[in-house]
Amino acid sequence: MFRKVAQNALLSIVSFLLTFIVMNLAWYLYDRAFQSAVFISTDYKLPSKTNLKKADLNSLGLPETYLDSENSGSLKLFYGLDENTVQGDSVRSVKYQASTGQAIYDFTATLDAHKFRVVPNQNKQGDPKITFLGCSYTFGTGIGHDETVGAYLQKLQPGADVKMVAKAGWGANDILFELEKNRTNYSEKSVYIYQFIDDHLRRTFFQPATLYNSAASHLLLSQPYYAFENNDWIYKGSFQDAKPLYLVLSKILPYFPALQRMQGLWGNPAADGTKQFESLVKKIQLQILNLNPQNRLIVVIYPYSANRLGPVIAQGLKAQGVEVLDLSGVDFEAATANRLFIPNDVHPTKYTNFLLAEMYQTYLQQNQK
Repeated sequence: MFRKVAQNALLSIVSFLLTFIVMNLAWYLYDRAFQSAVFISTDYKLPSKTNLKKADLNSLGLPETYLDSENSGSLKLFYGLDENTVQGDSVRSVKYQASTGQAIYDFTATLDAHKFRVVPNQNKQGDPKITFLGCSYTFGTGIGHDETVGAYLQKLQPGADVKMVAKAGWGANDILFELEKNRTNYSEKSVYIYQFIDDHLRRTFFQPATLYNSAASHLLLSQPYYAFENNDWIYKGSFQDAKPLYLVLSKILPYFPALQRMQGLWGNPAADGTKQFESLVKKIQLQILNLNPQNRLIVVIYPYSANRLGPVIAQGLKAQGVEVLDLSGVDFEAATANRLFIPNDVHPTKYTNFLLAEMYQTYLQQNQK
C-alpha cells in the first residue's frame, strides 16, 4: 500500500517536472522568434544587422545595466525612458521580429527637458490646458510624433495647450511620484487625463509577472514604492529598497518564462484586490487638487482587452468621487477599417489615438466644469 502511494507520488512529481520543462521550452522557442523593443539615443547609430546581440549595443556605449542577457540569440532591452538612460532631446525606437529580420516599427520621438514626448505645435499659451498621464500607450510607442493621442487632440483643439506626462513602463505610482516631486511644473490649472490599462495594477504594486527580463526588472525595481500607512500613501523609496526579495526574484524568473506567464499565479489582482489601486488613484486626484484647487482629473478606462478589470476599477473610482470615462466596452472597430493595434505588438496605432482624441474632445465639450 505504502509502496503504491510512493510510486504514484513519484510519478506525479515526474509528470509535473516534465510538463514544467516542456512549457518553459515552448516559451523559450517563442522568445527566440520574437525580439523586444530597443530604445537608443539618436546620438548612437543602430547596427545594420537585425539579429542584434548584447555586444552590438555594448559597442555603442549604452549603459550595461539596461541591457538584458542574450536570450536565444535575440537581444532584449527594456524600452522604458529614463533621465539616466536617454541623452539629448530625442530617442529612436526600433523593434524587430528576429525570425524574419523585419522591423515591426522604427520611429524617433522628440523629448522635452523632462524627457517627456513633445506634442507638435503645442500652444503653450492656450486654454484649456490638458495634460495626459500614462504609460507607453500614452507616450506613443511605435508611432510618429504627430500620431499620438496628445498630438491629435492638439490638432482638434488648436486653442488648447496639450502636453503628455507619460513614459513606457509607468504605473500609477510613477504618476504620483512625478506630481509630488515636480510640483512647480503642475501649478497651472489643467485638466488631467489619465489613460489606465490593466498592466498599471501589476506595475504599481510590482507583481512578479513584471519581472519578465532582467533589464525590465532593473528599471521597475528602481521605480517608486508607496506604502499605505496612517490612512495615507507614503513614499518609501524604490521597490528594491522596500522589497529586497523582489531583487532575488528578478534574477530567477527570467530563466523560467512559463512560470512568470502563469497568470493564475502571477497575473493581475482579482476584482476584490483593486481597492488599493483605487485608493492610490484617489491620492493622485488629491495631489492634483493640492497643486491647484481648479485642477481636474479624468481617469479613462482604455478600450478592449487591455482592461479586463476596467469596469470594476471604474465603479470603485466613481464611488470615491473620481471622474471616470469608461471606454472598456467601446467598439472602435465599428468606426474604422484600419488596424487598432500595431501588428505583432500590443500598442495602439494612430487610428486608435485619433478616435480617442475625438472622444476626448466631445467629452470635454459636453462636460465642462
